[in-house]
Amino acid sequence: EIETEKLPLKSGSRWHSTVIVSLGSGFDTRCISVRNKGNSEDFLWIRVDRECVQKLATENCIERNCQNCFFLNGDVLARSTWTEIKRTLIKQQSLSPEKKKQTLIWLAEGLMEYLNESQQNKMLEHITNVQRELESYYEGELLLALLSKAIDNPIRTH
Repeated sequence: EIETEKLPLKSGSRWHSTVIVSLGSGFDTRCISVRNKGNSEDFLWIRVDRECVQKLATENCIERNCQNCFFLNGDVLARSTWTEIKRTLIKQQSLSPEKKKQTLIWLAEGLMEYLNESQQNKMLEHITNVQRELESYYEGELLLALLSKAIDNPIRTH
């Protein structure tokens, strides 16, 4: 079962013009950098990762007074996680004034090199399906880091 955890100020409870779904988010702290540049009001970061990672990431965001993140615990390859991502995006859109379209950024930078080809295809299929279902609410972009095969050995052995 997926457990959804929010920071104390309920970032997911108000509308944001840009929603970033960070898949395998790990300890990414860009949500804090955006806040430090004064742009935090427009961004909601939906951070999707395993519960053991999210626990530390949540503590880090609380400690740094980040108010942009919504934490969703789950396996990025599991259908149940994608059901929860879609539900969260629909809830966020329901907060939209005048039902404005939001920008949706799918961020999978640090994840792809850990997945085999079949897993990469499965994740891209999930993104495509959710984006297609929500296209009347969100304009989507996908950001991936494509690394050379030379990086496989060091990453796979640490």
